[in-house]
Amino acid sequence: MFDYTSADDQNPRAADPPLAACHRDDGIIFAASNTPAQSIPNFGPVDVIVKKAGHMLGYGLLASAYWYGLHFKKDRWWLALLLAVLYAMTDEYHQIFIQGRHPSWMDVLVFDGGGAAIALLLASLRQAKTAISKNK
Repeated sequence: MFDYTSADDQNPRAADPPLAACHRDDGIIFAASNTPAQSIPNFGPVDVIVKKAGHMLGYGLLASAYWYGLHFKKDRWWLALLLAVLYAMTDEYHQIFIQGRHPSWMDVLVFDGGGAAIALLLASLRQAKTAISKNK
């Protein structure tokens, strides 16, 4: 599924960029989710927009990192989306244990899944455009 091998065959323990990207994005999302409610900044009248856009951006980047780890194979985009949504589900469950936070399945389905789907759609459109340009 994922390519865990290094580009450097002499050093199999060298960091693999696709795997590193997934772990980086997972870590950023976890850190944000692990923040108690009273420590999260309030953005005034645009608070909800900023926070929901953050969900979409974060999970869009995560889905893109998963697809990168799958070498952008056209038949694997759905797996990248599934992995991002599954991570979103575990992240929302994790918020049960954080002071002042609560899980929101609306976040998982609409904002996290939506952001992941939009990012994968944009990446696949760019991939198609690149392929068309090369054939000209």
